[in-house]
Amino acid sequence: MTTYDSTPMPMPGSVRTARALLWIDIALMALAGLLIVAGLSAVPDVDWSDVPGVVYLYLAWHVGFFAATLALTLLIGSRQRWVRFSLVVLMGINALGYLYNLLADVAVGPSSLGTLLGLTISCVVILCLNREESRDYLAR
Repeated sequence: MTTYDSTPMPMPGSVRTARALLWIDIALMALAGLLIVAGLSAVPDVDWSDVPGVVYLYLAWHVGFFAATLALTLLIGSRQRWVRFSLVVLMGINALGYLYNLLADVAVGPSSLGTLLGLTISCVVILCLNREESRDYLAR
């Protein structure tokens, strides 16, 4: 059985960077969600029963990723190994989604800037959390 050294350890720069980028990502996801809901609400005389199911699926997916990213970001301070692993997996799925949007030309015009920003944030978070000092810090 591996024992954990409970000596207080300062948070490495790579973990601080990842955490800061995750907060930026959370803010951008909240803004995107609000814009989506505002856009749907701005359409006059919408019969919500006519809205395609894929819109509801997308909103549910968006809320799920938002909640998971928020919860895991809050748990970084716990220094748990599973938090790092979960964030790497979540950001990997996020990066694949952004990459799909770019390659499928779903993101055009100003939305492609947001897609590129999201892709960059996801990749940098993955790189930061896979650095040796991050793995050591988040190894409880």
